[in-house]
Amino acid sequence: MKKKRFILFVFSILSFYVNVNGQSSALAKMQSAPCLKHALTGVSIVDLKTGKSVVSEHADIVMAPASVLKTVTTATALKLYPSDHRFKTHVSYTGSITPEGTLTGDLILRGGGDPTLASEYSLLPKGAFAERVVASLKKAGIKRIAGDIVGDESIYGSEGVSPDWLWEDLGNYFASGIYGLNYGDNTFQIVLNTSQSGKKPAVKQIRPEIPNLTIQNQLLPKSMSFDSCYIYGAPYSNERYLYGAVPHTKSEFVVKGDVPEPALFAAQQVKNAIEASAIAVDGKAYSYRQANQPKRAAMKSGKELLVYQSDPLSQIVKVVNYRSNNLYAEALLRLIAQKNGGNTSAEGVEAVKRYWKTHLKNPDALLMYDGSGLSPKNKVSPAFFSEMLEQMKDDNVFRESLPKAGVEGTVASFLKQTPYAGKARLKSGSISQVIAYAGYLQGAKSEYAVVVMVNGHGCKASQVRKALEKYLLELDL
Repeated sequence: MKKKRFILFVFSILSFYVNVNGQSSALAKMQSAPCLKHALTGVSIVDLKTGKSVVSEHADIVMAPASVLKTVTTATALKLYPSDHRFKTHVSYTGSITPEGTLTGDLILRGGGDPTLASEYSLLPKGAFAERVVASLKKAGIKRIAGDIVGDESIYGSEGVSPDWLWEDLGNYFASGIYGLNYGDNTFQIVLNTSQSGKKPAVKQIRPEIPNLTIQNQLLPKSMSFDSCYIYGAPYSNERYLYGAVPHTKSEFVVKGDVPEPALFAAQQVKNAIEASAIAVDGKAYSYRQANQPKRAAMKSGKELLVYQSDPLSQIVKVVNYRSNNLYAEALLRLIAQKNGGNTSAEGVEAVKRYWKTHLKNPDALLMYDGSGLSPKNKVSPAFFSEMLEQMKDDNVFRESLPKAGVEGTVASFLKQTPYAGKARLKSGSISQVIAYAGYLQGAKSEYAVVVMVNGHGCKASQVRKALEKYLLELDL
């Protein structure tokens, strides 16, 4: 009997050694590429049926997660709010309405942090909010507004962008700040004419028009097949700078930037829609930040005309993870902050940490600075992600927000034409010298929470992705 137990013990040790050695061998093989020689690769794979770790390579080392951090933001939002939760935008007015239909006050658009207003990713048409505002005015018998249109963003203060984002990102569409009132994804388009070889690309048009916006064009003429154009600019500043180069020989080449003041932009766009409906507006468009103190005080006692609701949280989460949308992710971080009476990015981060501190074994491996993963200061361990994914395994809204690898979304080309195509739901992440994936994978033996992170690589992103594909395929899952 003792001899039999001893043989089983030795067999289990050998099996463990072979398994771990196989994992290490596969990782060593992947890292043998010259451009990965100095990179750090972290892997954490957990069997969801048994809860046991299957692969653990540098799993407890904190690493830059890039957009994989969005899984933490969306998971926390779903833990704190029901999946049918909706942001609300309140439309009200000050003053009174005369018998002739003149509003002797201001129209107030009081934002609730909704990122979906006039968004191209919303389930509703882009013009739905403005149309509802116009309809509410007509229902109230208002034929003329003698005052102003004010976009009230005050629920989130004036911070807008995260203080931990890079200056080189500010001004670009992917670094659009999140405000109490957002509109049209807080982005605009610059249409360039690059058709004249050897000449600086010319700015043809701004879509939609933003009053008083100036573009300082420093673009270089260059024969190239890709876009290296960057837009620089600070929040609330009406100056935007174009640097870099764009492909030539195109009569229309579009680059996207962030709207300097979204609450003002929302008020301007709604004012345009109201006037187009034959309702006169005597005043101007303002943001809460620009409004004087008497106007701000009057806004607090406004009479409500409309409560406009966003898409449900389930849809917003899907946009965040499926499309890797930074704006929607930051909106969820502010929503998380509100759960505890806060309104800043930092308060949202603290609320996220507070939640997982009581639900995970190693919560300190989350060094979080924003909701989207855009900040290079973010650091998270692979083990934190895999443990969190294990906690979320029965949440279908969360699971289905992750795109199918090799099929759709940001991972449409990853694991394509492999046995795992369509069998893995993964969130991808990519910033300078960082490639990461986290999600669920259905293997031959079981279903797994899978996290692979590479930091400090010197390869092309496509090379790293191919190496990670090969690594995952060589594991016996």
